[in-house]
Amino acid sequence: MNQLNIKYFFTVVGLIVAIVSCETTDYGVDITELTDPVIEGVLGTDTAVAGSTETFTVEAFREDSEFAWVVSGANAVSNSGSSIDLTFDVVGATSATVSVTETNVTGQVGQPLEITVPIKLMEPAVVGDSLLTKIITDKDGATIDNIPFKDGDSDSVVIIFDKPLKVLPTLTATAGGGAFTTPTFYKGSKTTVISQYTAASGGGNGAAIFQITNAVAEDSHGGLTMDTTDVDDLIAIDNAAPIGAFTYNEEAVLYVQDSVPVVVTLTFNEVIALESIPFTASGPGIPNVTDKLVGSTDEKEAGKVFEYVYTPPAAGVTVVTFTVDETETPDLAGNEAAPVIGGDKLTIDTESPVLSFTSATDAGSGKVDLAAQSSEDGEVRYLILASGADAPEASDLAVSFSTVGGFIAEERLEFVEIGNYDVYFMAVDRAGNASVISAPVPLTVN
Repeated sequence: MNQLNIKYFFTVVGLIVAIVSCETTDYGVDITELTDPVIEGVLGTDTAVAGSTETFTVEAFREDSEFAWVVSGANAVSNSGSSIDLTFDVVGATSATVSVTETNVTGQVGQPLEITVPIKLMEPAVVGDSLLTKIITDKDGATIDNIPFKDGDSDSVVIIFDKPLKVLPTLTATAGGGAFTTPTFYKGSKTTVISQYTAASGGGNGAAIFQITNAVAEDSHGGLTMDTTDVDDLIAIDNAAPIGAFTYNEEAVLYVQDSVPVVVTLTFNEVIALESIPFTASGPGIPNVTDKLVGSTDEKEAGKVFEYVYTPPAAGVTVVTFTVDETETPDLAGNEAAPVIGGDKLTIDTESPVLSFTSATDAGSGKVDLAAQSSEDGEVRYLILASGADAPEASDLAVSFSTVGGFIAEERLEFVEIGNYDVYFMAVDRAGNASVISAPVPLTVN
């Protein structure tokens, strides 16, 4: 080989080596990408529900490649190249085949990657329910659940399904009474059904439980019939009158002296649709008071508990009667309240009781019998001191036994030590009025 040919040979070889070792082509991609493109996988659901829409994406795809999708058993709703959205609504399909092929930037076409997606048929299900118009909200704007219905109340019940229906369901009241009209689709939506419900009479308080049957999904969503479903959290039936009861400083019956503030509470067994309730307080020899019982702001008591602070006037012994207009205290269903209980259980008492009899007797073996008679119901307080000790103050007499006005009450003490004593008595009525302290009653325990 002459020198020229040798130079030419090495020049050609060098050029080939330079081209092969070059990291990029004129297309600007790595030389390794000039091999056949290979799709590593497709990301997406393993199983699809009939009627659902799912997204499938080429795994680790190259930005400059193009992708061709071929689908059977489902319908493409969008295609962005490297990903595709499929709706599994082909009637009768139990699986879908998804195939994707990549063409890289040099025009090389890879082998298609094919996956099979099983299609699961599922019955339609209830995903929501509500009343169309009978809606009540609390002070914070939150919807109150179980809006109560009374006899004859009606409203449209809206049921929302997770799939479009080809057969409308049947609604049947199974508890609480009432009836439904034949359901129709609401505003043309195949997933929303509306029916008119009318409450029945009787039943007191309780939930209206109704049953949904025979709802059939469209064929594109599986065509299956929904299992029977009970709805028991939407409608409350209330044909019972609310019941309210007065208490005074949390007592059902209270005796008070004049000028001592009393918390008057009216408590109902259910929510009353009012923020305050007008009342009148009246009684012999005292001025009438007309004002409002104000609803509690406590979350658990709101609408049920109403309070007013009443200051009794001086009046000897007088029963104060609190009255409200039951026709103006309806519950959420509109039932008028029954006559309230205990509106006449507050008594103003400014008169002191009188002790008419006292005695202290040694019963032997360390036992002592005490007896006293007061003019009023309440208690008799007593104190036993050593004979000849200074007379006590009223506050010193703390131990007591109950008395009924006009009757002698007795109390037996045990383990009293031998000795001579003076026993003092004082009557206290239910309002806290006290009698004068009795003269000392001598007692000798042997």
